[in-house]
Amino acid sequence: MENPPLELLLRALIEHRGSDLHLSPGIEPRIRVDGEMIPLRIAPLPAGHIQALVEEGMPTALRDRWRDAADLDFAYQSPDLGRFRVNVYTGWRGVGAVLRVIPAVVPSAQELRLPAAVAGLARIPSGLVLVTGPTGSGKSTTLAALVDLVNRERAGHIITIEDPVEFTHESRACIVTHREVGRDVASFPGALRAALREDPDVVVVGEIRDAETMQLALTAAETGHLVFGTLHTGSATRTANRVVDMVPPERQQQVRGQFAEVLRAIVTQRLVRKRGGGRLAAYEILLNTTPVQNNIRENKPALIEGAMNDRASGMQTLERALAVMVVQGWVEEDEAAAAANSPESLRAEIGALRGTAGAPRR
Repeated sequence: MENPPLELLLRALIEHRGSDLHLSPGIEPRIRVDGEMIPLRIAPLPAGHIQALVEEGMPTALRDRWRDAADLDFAYQSPDLGRFRVNVYTGWRGVGAVLRVIPAVVPSAQELRLPAAVAGLARIPSGLVLVTGPTGSGKSTTLAALVDLVNRERAGHIITIEDPVEFTHESRACIVTHREVGRDVASFPGALRAALREDPDVVVVGEIRDAETMQLALTAAETGHLVFGTLHTGSATRTANRVVDMVPPERQQQVRGQFAEVLRAIVTQRLVRKRGGGRLAAYEILLNTTPVQNNIRENKPALIEGAMNDRASGMQTLERALAVMVVQGWVEEDEAAAAANSPESLRAEIGALRGTAGAPRR
């Protein structure tokens, strides 16, 4: 079919249980299923048709902004198929777009198989919790599950700041206020400043992109709020370094001390293909125990890494999480190795588990 309507393309994405639809000029549409890119049996799309498709679904208020921008994020609500996060961009061939499925129902902690130490972060009164990982690793989904726990278990006011709003939460025990950058507010820093005047208990920052946003998040956590945020970092130790590296050298020691004081946890995750289809998240968990806090303050990343071996407190390295999946028969060893920060450490963890765990189980 030439120049298919957007709804047909999105229906194909849903029917194939895909996560993302890629529209690129001069190329047949492709979808990502369990991390693999698969072409659809549809003729290549011209750039003009892609532009018409995305502008058809674009909120009217954003169209002027799109004319002046090289890329734009927004949420699209299909009448029949649900919500999608859209990134539209301009490349040398013309306009392209990526549309990601936003599940209609917020997944529960149980459905995501969140470790108890991660689910427990919804119950802490204040501080900073960072969920990190590469693009497409499920950070938004984990964050949504944590917000859902807060919303069900305690009374208060939750403010989410996102670009765009992805999962939507009904107000339950909490009042939930969603604010979208570019539609409701001009920027993440502006929204954070405003949020602190709106009597929040929990503030969710969809993405911490710059030093100003990070500083405001630290201040919010320091003044008694629970702050959840995401970063595109691949490990707990890289996250600690990234936070400090955001600011100029003359302020880094001050920010390092502030970060050590307000941090409650860093959760780093990867999605790994499982046997039989689908994907599972592997979670690296760093909790800000007293030794971890001291090592962050004193800039000792190797000791921070070592502290995650204290599994009695609920911490674990990414390699340990992946090794458990392999030994229990959920994922193949080569899939786990591709997701690991250190394949050597993964092999050592698998060996240690197989030496004590007996036969693999599922």
